[in-house]
Amino acid sequence: MSEGNPLQDVLWLGRPYLEVPGRTRRELARDFDLTDHLAYPDRFLALLGRLWDLSEDEFNVWGPHLGTLRDDIQRHVIRFRDDWSTERLFEELRAFEAPHPCVGRFLEGLSPSAVLPEALSGSARAVG
Repeated sequence: MSEGNPLQDVLWLGRPYLEVPGRTRRELARDFDLTDHLAYPDRFLALLGRLWDLSEDEFNVWGPHLGTLRDDIQRHVIRFRDDWSTERLFEELRAFEAPHPCVGRFLEGLSPSAVLPEALSGSARAVG
């Protein structure tokens, strides 16, 4: 079970999921370009917030950093896009150690139709 959202881990028990091995997670993180997703920061943060606890690490409140993971992502991924690589974002989210269902839902959520309005409108035009 992940440290981020234990209740969600319990809800996922017994449901089918795709296993994403650690090596594959690393390769995806190295190769994935978040540019399109960062054009819609609220949607991107909502996706992350559904899967991970973006609040303060309760064991690190006395250290030099007092912000939340959400604050860090807003600063280092959204505002200053070259600060963190996608791999660093995965590390900060602990996506390399997260349960398989969480990573699967994350990758599913990154699919264009899940978070990018153009993908939705583009597919609607193609059908109509």
